[in-house]
Amino acid sequence: MGIAGALNLLIHINSLFVNDYFCVIKKRLMHIASTFSV
Repeated sequence: MGIAGALNLLIHINSLFVNDYFCVIKKRLMHIASTFSV
């Protein structure tokens, strides 16, 4: 496993965190939108 392999792993982990973060933001936005629509 060279530098490219480590970098690839880092990017993969980073993208997982980013996806998680977007899911949390989306849920929060949906929640805010539902409270405003009432």
